[in-house]
Amino acid sequence: MSAGLIDTHAHLDGSEFAADLDEVVRRAQQLHVSALISCGQDQATSV
Repeated sequence: MSAGLIDTHAHLDGSEFAADLDEVVRRAQQLHVSALISCGQDQATSV
């Protein structure tokens, strides 16, 4: 059994994902992405 893909550098806090973040995550799961690691873009989004 494969662990799937792991996206180690996602920027899910970006405004382009705000309207449909749940759908973005759902699509990633459908494509066998087993984990998303969301990286901050500055100090405020990295805490």
